[in-house]
Amino acid sequence: MPSFINYIKIDFYKFYHSKIIKVHFIIPVLAMIPFLSYYSVSPWNELDKVISYIQIISMSFPLIISVIVNMVYEQEQESGFQYFLGIADKRYNAHISKLILIFILSLISTIITILGFGIIFYLMGNNLLGIGFYLKQSLVMFASNIIIYMIQYLIVFYFGKGASIGLGIIGSLISALMITGLGDSIWILV
Repeated sequence: MPSFINYIKIDFYKFYHSKIIKVHFIIPVLAMIPFLSYYSVSPWNELDKVISYIQIISMSFPLIISVIVNMVYEQEQESGFQYFLGIADKRYNAHISKLILIFILSLISTIITILGFGIIFYLMGNNLLGIGFYLKQSLVMFASNIIIYMIQYLIVFYFGKGASIGLGIIGSLISALMITGLGDSIWILV
């Protein structure tokens, strides 16, 4: 077990010296600013504002996930995959530690995106939904993205960056179509 902790420490240091951690904190803030600015003057009711924000964030997650996983892949590609090639046995530990660290960063980013929006929206005088709703929503959204992260991670390391970005774009388009009337009857299958 101590060696697995060392893998996580190594990946954290590698992420810390790249843009991966910064992106996980900058994107949520940049996503909240335009919505909160518009919602301060919008004539919509509170529930419609919250629903549209959560829908747009959930539609953008597949593409954002593919970009994040591609950044991880590019980081390894720049070093010639020496991190994976230098491991004598149990190479899966290196991959699992990367995924766990990506999950931790994703959880933090999702909480900032949804809960941060909820707190600021609540402070703006919109108190129809409590803060607990936003926390639950951020945890549900994080849990639903775990599978997408794992699929994207496998795709990028097996097929490359192009396939991963393409899958992210297709995932965002499918999630956008599922919100419309087209997805009412087939969302269970998808």
